[in-house]
Amino acid sequence: MAILWLLNVTDTKVRTRKELDEVLTIPFLGNVPRRGNQKGENTDSIIVRENGGDSISEAFRIIRTNMDFMRVKSEKLQVVMFTSANPGAGKTFVSSNLAMSIAQTNKKVVLLDVDIRKGTLSGIFSNSSNRMGLTHYLSGSTDKLDDIVGRSEEYDKLDVIFSGPVPPNPAELLLSERFDRLIAELRKRYDYVIVDNVPAGMVADASIVNRVADLTIFVIRSGVMDRRQLPELENMYRQEQLRNMSVILNGVSLDHKGYGYGYGYGYGYGYGYGKETKEKKKTEKSEKAVKKKAKKDKKDEKIEELNDRLMRNLAEFENFRNRSEKEKSAMFEIGAKSVVEKMLPVVDNLERGFDGLSEEEKETPFAKGIEAVYKQLLTGLEEIGVTPIEAVGKEFDPNFHNAVMHDEDDSDASNQVIEEFQKGYMYKDSVVRHSMVKVLN
Repeated sequence: MAILWLLNVTDTKVRTRKELDEVLTIPFLGNVPRRGNQKGENTDSIIVRENGGDSISEAFRIIRTNMDFMRVKSEKLQVVMFTSANPGAGKTFVSSNLAMSIAQTNKKVVLLDVDIRKGTLSGIFSNSSNRMGLTHYLSGSTDKLDDIVGRSEEYDKLDVIFSGPVPPNPAELLLSERFDRLIAELRKRYDYVIVDNVPAGMVADASIVNRVADLTIFVIRSGVMDRRQLPELENMYRQEQLRNMSVILNGVSLDHKGYGYGYGYGYGYGYGYGKETKEKKKTEKSEKAVKKKAKKDKKDEKIEELNDRLMRNLAEFENFRNRSEKEKSAMFEIGAKSVVEKMLPVVDNLERGFDGLSEEEKETPFAKGIEAVYKQLLTGLEEIGVTPIEAVGKEFDPNFHNAVMHDEDDSDASNQVIEEFQKGYMYKDSVVRHSMVKVLN
């Protein structure tokens, strides 16, 4: 008994949603139950089934529904990016199965592998035709989207873009304008673009790719992530380092239900799968319940569906009603930062345009007019509290800079920013966008 108590006290791993709610204010989309006890259980295949009654198919339907509530910060939820704190969280398993769950509702869905250092989707999907991948497009080997997009060989409702060969300069490729162009084209073709990204914090790729996301889903693996990492995750959310951030708890044991497999809005309403037993008790009561369920007609199913939707709406309303004035003020600041964030690409494009003009072209009336608009835009941003982050010549600070390249040097100026690829900005006291920089090591 003492040994069991000691093991319980020293266990610092996240296992239930309740443990997340004690530390995090990040929106919770749902739990994904653990499949079994075999190693690598949640990383090897798509297992959701259309109209499937199993716990995992049901869990992904709940997550799919809860995603609609995330439109508060982003009206369009086309580009959904998945990331995690570390490898082994089941990020690829969750993104692939959610993509299939959405595709089963007759939506056009494409699954994009941007982990161009590892190519994680290759473990689930076959590419027997050796179709070109993302890095082929980003490097200019092809300009045709159809060369890299193709229907999955295993699942005919899902399109897939593989990562392609590993390049020597992954960060530069993902920073390129061609990546933004690719996402813009995919938005036109598909209802949802599911992006399987690298773990956040391991390399700069996750932050670089996040600029195109409408929703970021952070996957936490039950029994893997240390609870002592949660404050860092909460800080990431409060500083809005990832766009429209939410959380999924993956690999949850049915013996550690916590709050249960509910909607995740604190209303107390949930499905509650309960503990599955291998031998079901065939009592007279359960037999009657089964017969009654079998007799349900489409009308009864529709009533249940509408009732579920009503309860979810009530849950969201209850949460909104209980928010403090401080939280409402924080939401206003988040909205203001979101507007600023959308203005920064306009500033970037104007600056790139001016840099490409000759001295003679800069003197034309049109160029002078655009320059006046640019200056007026900068003045307006400055008046509301937007300021650029100092980078070149400063000591590298991960709170303000993202190191996408490194350079070796024996001088005393180590850990110093020597080049800036994309300018970063602050809104009041928080970072709107980190500077993308090269650091001298």
